[in-house]
Amino acid sequence: MIIAVYGIPRSGKDTFISKLLAHRADAIHLKGSRHLNALSSNMYHTEFKNLEAEQQDYVRRLFTESVKKIEEQYKLVVVDGHYSFPDGLSEHSYVKVFTECDLELYDVFFYLRSSADEISRNFYKGDKKEYSSFLLSSTSVDRWTNFEIEQMKIEVEGREKD
Repeated sequence: MIIAVYGIPRSGKDTFISKLLAHRADAIHLKGSRHLNALSSNMYHTEFKNLEAEQQDYVRRLFTESVKKIEEQYKLVVVDGHYSFPDGLSEHSYVKVFTECDLELYDVFFYLRSSADEISRNFYKGDKKEYSSFLLSSTSVDRWTNFEIEQMKIEVEGREKD
């Protein structure tokens, strides 16, 4: 089984997955962005976000194939991921990175909703400081989270997935 755990940055996906899998020898946690970047670096010698659209599509297909191969070795594969990112044009606008490949790959989808206070605490604990204007404002955190939950629900339920 392949499970996806989505949530905005600093929502605690890694911590949640680590606790979920703490006593499971038959399970593995794949960090989605790290895995995509490794594939991208091997193929194109650059980070995934720097690729052209058709290159990203190709790397996503490679990602899907590699996760399915990993599933052959583990009973449970849990991948953390992102549905969208702010596009920088407005605080009400997001770029969806969730794809058809995601809908096809995962058997079950979880969305980790964390409070704005928790995200702010995690932001200051971590070394990544991207999206600070969105992650340090409770209004922006709520807006971004609500957008993702509403849109994911439509897409996932439309495919009759959990």
